[in-house]
Amino acid sequence: SVAEYFDIITLSETHLHQGVPNALFKIEGFHEIIRKDRHQQDGGGGVALYIKNSIPFKRLFQFETQDLEALWVQINTLGGQIIICSCYRAPDNNTFWSDMSNALDDVKQYQLQNLFILGDLNGDPNKYNGRKLNEFCKYQNLECLDKEPTRITDTSATILDQLLTNSACYVKKV
Repeated sequence: SVAEYFDIITLSETHLHQGVPNALFKIEGFHEIIRKDRHQQDGGGGVALYIKNSIPFKRLFQFETQDLEALWVQINTLGGQIIICSCYRAPDNNTFWSDMSNALDDVKQYQLQNLFILGDLNGDPNKYNGRKLNEFCKYQNLECLDKEPTRITDTSATILDQLLTNSACYVKKV
């Protein structure tokens, strides 16, 4: 079972919409899928999370906005509070970095301890949005842990999927 290997699973570009029931995506050993579908019905985008049944969590709706494809959850552990954000930045989304900075400013007022932002940020370090990603990380005091290509084709290798955190010591493997 997947639950033997993973505690939390994040998904980007789910392409789900209101007409698709959660029951179709049940994974044994996990809470019901937590999802935020794209508000336009164009068939793209969307994010989701799975959290193991044994892990209590709280969804943080107060940090979600219509314009940002991001969902937030809080998990309380013996080691402290963890905030997880599953997000997606569409390649043509030019407001993502400022929208995410605004969201993080709100999150930080929530007595932030350990933050993990995961998703397809379409921010390869060798391109414009990769430089924007690096600026965002520097401004928000986050470390980008992905150093190897996450999308490989016959003609290219790019780092599109990212894990950003202020608590890299908790990450064993990317």
